[in-house]
Amino acid sequence: MTGPMKRVNVVTSFSVAALALACSTGKTTSSEQTTLPCDVSTVLAQQCSSCHSDPPRFGAPMPLVTLAQLRAPAVTDPSKPVYQLVGQRVHDDAKPMPQAPFPRLSASELSTIDAWVASGAPSAPASLGSCGDAGANASDGGAVDSGLGDAAPGACDPGTHVAPATPWALAAGESDTYVCYEYNLPGDSRYAVQLMPRIDNAAVVHHLLLFKATSPTGYTGTPSKCSSAFGNPGWSLVDGWAPGVSSLKLPPEASLTLDKSAHYVVQVHYNNIGHLSGQTDSSGFDACTEPAPRANEADVIALGATNFPKIPPHATLDWTCDYTAGAKLDGTHLIATWGHMHKIGQSISLLQMPTGGAAPITLIDEPKYSFDAQEWVSRSGVLKSSDTLRTRCLWNNTTSSDVAFGENTADEMCFSFVMYYPKRNFLVWAQPASVSTCGVTK
Repeated sequence: MTGPMKRVNVVTSFSVAALALACSTGKTTSSEQTTLPCDVSTVLAQQCSSCHSDPPRFGAPMPLVTLAQLRAPAVTDPSKPVYQLVGQRVHDDAKPMPQAPFPRLSASELSTIDAWVASGAPSAPASLGSCGDAGANASDGGAVDSGLGDAAPGACDPGTHVAPATPWALAAGESDTYVCYEYNLPGDSRYAVQLMPRIDNAAVVHHLLLFKATSPTGYTGTPSKCSSAFGNPGWSLVDGWAPGVSSLKLPPEASLTLDKSAHYVVQVHYNNIGHLSGQTDSSGFDACTEPAPRANEADVIALGATNFPKIPPHATLDWTCDYTAGAKLDGTHLIATWGHMHKIGQSISLLQMPTGGAAPITLIDEPKYSFDAQEWVSRSGVLKSSDTLRTRCLWNNTTSSDVAFGENTADEMCFSFVMYYPKRNFLVWAQPASVSTCGVTK
């Protein structure tokens, strides 16, 4: 069993030149870098500029590039300068910055930001010289992710394009909008070997989800507003994207069928917190496909719960569900996993628990679950018939109403999605969750 591999390219070292090349919208001039202290500029460029570039992307409300921008009144709270909000959000466990799936700031990075904020956001002393000079001396070799989820150039040739019939036009006054459209595959079924989000308008798109349904969904190719929740319990999950997430590539021995008889739904979350006007978008997904299936057909199942007790107001629920693989799943190969809850979800995990005293294998571990940052995580392993798959979900109901299982925004879910091969035709995608043994975590 190999370790987990997030579909995120995290910058572990950087140079200003490399960052400017990958995120040209976040490029700063030498004079700006001289004004902003170099250690602060380094942290912001490395950890924040994927979204807080100039202009901002992926629904970020303001740029964090120059000293003037950081001293300006915040869009979200004009009574405070931007740098004070930065100082708060990097410590906010409920709504942290950077957002998941990006990692939190390191201890040294937090120390840099905290000291600068506490000092009132001073400029860099002129005697220290150009920040560009400091950046040039930094280690070059960290991969910089554009955040668009595109495949590497030449990786494959996407021939299938899941897209709306017409663009969605955003209203300037709407800062948080969910939109859905249905896509039906023209022609014969195809066999996907790689799926790639296609972000049309990076200024306002926050995340995407792609679902598969076996019957008409009620949506059309023309985008329309929809719920922010999962969509429908009868739909299976295919793919998703949030800033920092790269494409989903299947192993050489497996392909995922795009069924000509299926109905695919794309859900797009728009975050127009800056109230930009005249914004349109046609985001969707691209797929690299082959005319014939590979040796193994991949599929997705849902572990976890299809019901649980109502969560009272201002209360928590810690819920565990066990599913035994059994003889019919013996030898099943794992490709990827994905944890899914709704807005009051706090954490979710999935363990593969062998018998005989062997150590559990972690398949999902999201101690700080974020509804706005869901993604496949690559896995490599094989199930044995005696393995127990244990899903654990923790919710914290901060609302004044009961919260129950359901597909609506105000409802909750507890699903551990597993992409695997070869496909087991006897398994309907949510069947494992429906027969799991569940109860309050002991």
